[in-house]
Amino acid sequence: KSGVMPDPRGAAYLNLDGTKAIVSISGDGVAFEGFVIQNVAGDGIAIGGNNVTVRGNEVFFTYAMGITSNPTSGAGITGLLIENNVVRYASIMIFDPNRKQYYPGGDKQVVVGSIKVGNNGAGAVIRNNEVAYGFGEGINIGKYNYATAANPFIVEGNFVHDCNHTGIYVNGSYHVIIRNNTVCSTNVELNLWDGDAPVGIKLFDEKKTLIRNITVYNNLVVNMGIAATWGGRYTASTGVYFGYNTFVGGPQADAKGRPGIIIDRQSTNDKDETAPQKGVYENNILDYSMSNAAVIKMNGDTGANGVGFRNNAWSSNPPASVKTSSDVVGALKLVKSDAALSTSNYLSKSNTTAASLTVSNNFNVNNYRLLAASPAIGAGSSHNNFNGITPPTVTCPAAQTLVLGAN
Repeated sequence: KSGVMPDPRGAAYLNLDGTKAIVSISGDGVAFEGFVIQNVAGDGIAIGGNNVTVRGNEVFFTYAMGITSNPTSGAGITGLLIENNVVRYASIMIFDPNRKQYYPGGDKQVVVGSIKVGNNGAGAVIRNNEVAYGFGEGINIGKYNYATAANPFIVEGNFVHDCNHTGIYVNGSYHVIIRNNTVCSTNVELNLWDGDAPVGIKLFDEKKTLIRNITVYNNLVVNMGIAATWGGRYTASTGVYFGYNTFVGGPQADAKGRPGIIIDRQSTNDKDETAPQKGVYENNILDYSMSNAAVIKMNGDTGANGVGFRNNAWSSNPPASVKTSSDVVGALKLVKSDAALSTSNYLSKSNTTAASLTVSNNFNVNNYRLLAASPAIGAGSSHNNFNGITPPTVTCPAAQTLVLGAN
């Protein structure tokens, strides 16, 4: 913490055609596979071309982002694929007291994502990556990602853990699918945002760029400060679907007494109106039985003019405004939802290369499956259109039907 950080703008450290990444990809149709990128005074891999694949790389210890595709001009990148990479210890700038000089207007908490994608269009995919121990967001989708219904932006199958700010962040984007991801905190002190675990999945609009048609389903979120947030500041969303997710609390959830889920109205300081969020919240499990926090904070309209709720499972009673007759409340009977999480062999001064790192944790996805006696089995809704949204297709475990939560 007391060391002197290299200036990422300085030619003595990085001067690759004016970029600040050690690997810069500007051509179309490039595949970059199987490299180790480590100890970088700026970004690890920066992508500026269409139909680029970044696959099977390990990115370790970067001052700024590990992998990024975030052009500041142009029509937007299409066909991006980022898969099967390991990105650890990005945004080391958090330890640099001078980082505000590189980001005018930034406050003391200015940090960047481990994987950051902005100004991308149709067909982007981020899948099957491990993103860990970053000091900003884990996967940051935003801003200006304007995908389409036919060619959405897909974030799937990623394991995001112990990242300071937010696990998966969607900011000012259209037609994004967040599915089959696992996000958790294993109680690493350095990777807790100001001593409090961050948000698992966050939908937000920082710049009035709008949130449209975001689908969040079949994700597992465990032991975060807040499992998920939807709304706030400039966020005025439509077509948002939260379904078939399992949200589990833990000591980090209990640390500040914050609710499991927050759905908030638009709350700008420069507009008179405060718009509600519009979409669906259904077939989710929220097990906060090991926490004293409320299961949800709802600040907005429900029903046709806001968020439609149905067939959710809560470990304790939610507010009457979101509770329905089809809900399950009480003991949800997961295998071991109160499992104590920990990490061993965390980064030390001796780990100067990715190969020398032996960090591991005891997270076990099987702890969050349903026991055969769980009341969440058979409690799901039918896959009919609800509140203007047709749910995505999900596959339940064998011999089980209409199962709530992540399957």
